[in-house]
Amino acid sequence: MDSTNFPNVFKMLEIVAQQDEKVSFTDRLKNYMRANKYYPMLQMKKVFKSGSLVLLHNTYKRSDVSHFKDLYEEARSVIIDVDKPIGENIVVSLADKIPESMTIDNYLLKAKDTDEIEKGFEGTMVYVYNHENNWFFGTSTIPDIDYSRYFHPTKTHGEMFDEILDKYGYNREGFVKCLSPNKAYGFLLVHYQNNNVMDYTEQFGENYKELFHIFSRDKENKGKTVDYTDRLNDLPVKYANSFSLEECIAGIKEDKSIYSFIIRTESGETYKVCRNEIFEKESKNRGNSNIWVNLIDVYMKGVPHYKVVDYICEYVPDNKEALTMTDDMGRTYEPTYMIHEAFRNISETLYRLYRTTTYYNKYTGRYNIMKEAVSTLAPIMRFHLSQLRIIQITTHRDAPITPRNVRDYICHNQTMKNIRLLISHFAKVFSQCEQSKNYKSTMCFCFLNGLLSN
Repeated sequence: MDSTNFPNVFKMLEIVAQQDEKVSFTDRLKNYMRANKYYPMLQMKKVFKSGSLVLLHNTYKRSDVSHFKDLYEEARSVIIDVDKPIGENIVVSLADKIPESMTIDNYLLKAKDTDEIEKGFEGTMVYVYNHENNWFFGTSTIPDIDYSRYFHPTKTHGEMFDEILDKYGYNREGFVKCLSPNKAYGFLLVHYQNNNVMDYTEQFGENYKELFHIFSRDKENKGKTVDYTDRLNDLPVKYANSFSLEECIAGIKEDKSIYSFIIRTESGETYKVCRNEIFEKESKNRGNSNIWVNLIDVYMKGVPHYKVVDYICEYVPDNKEALTMTDDMGRTYEPTYMIHEAFRNISETLYRLYRTTTYYNKYTGRYNIMKEAVSTLAPIMRFHLSQLRIIQITTHRDAPITPRNVRDYICHNQTMKNIRLLISHFAKVFSQCEQSKNYKSTMCFCFLNGLLSN
């Protein structure tokens, strides 16, 4: 069954199972992913409150996964029981493929009468499933919603989920009694404290809290069969309304209370159609509760007509002075300067280390590593150097990597978690250097490290 529904994940698990049994299966799988350069694009996390479950998930749309694209696409939030025999240890696949976002004009070029169209809402997907008589609640990348948060600085998606259930007159124990252990469920959590570009107060009332049932998955075939028409009649959850193509066109153009339309085709494609202003808002504002995450995101995108200062003027015009840091000598550090200094130092250091530890022969497409020099580096630096070597032999074979390539790698191929870890590492390293040489850079890293920790 696993080999049929998830051939690429199955093959990887089969290979790992044949390796040294003295090492735990979880550690073997982690080591295999690292050795084959699947990590960090593909990640594995232990499921809390379970001794044997892990979540295998990809990291959304990326351009650096060509060497394992089929496996990457297949590993969309797959739950694995590492204690089960190979062929029986894939429990269920939770998440749908990420919809392709487009404008209404682009969708009309490919629209068909058989397309199914429903209203989309801004929120967070929560997945609920049962394994061996225990129920689990997670998101596509976090195994437990009680540890997942984003738009709100302190309140978790678990707390928001419980607030919704309380409004409906349920707790989690009572809620799951209305569900089947033979299915996995996808719900959209819509909450007044979990939004970025939409406010549904007019539609749902003040301090709105709603749960939409999006789909059910058949666990018998590990979630490959998805039912969007299943109805949980015993629960007061909501369902999105269906629309005709004409209503979709009119809604996008005239109704600003509509976030998007979700469109599913007979061929299995899924589209997310939004107004241009929604695309623009989401491209400008990451919406994280920590404003410095949003500022760094704007800097990393490098959009010529939208800079860090533009974000500050648009979203936090009253906090301009508060975002400027001052050191013990009275010198000020503006956000753009701090972020630029951090990224410049990270990129230059990585490039210098790459050139001094890696010799690349463009004629053979091979490289040699100065192992002794590499062994003295911090693990985080060794990791990023290994990622640069992958770029060298996959997408940059004709010439040695340049400073621009390294900068592009830092700005366009990193998760925000990786950026935080790099800034934290450099803050520590620079603090140990002679401050007379690197004082301002040191302060930039130290300020950012503290600000990103809040």
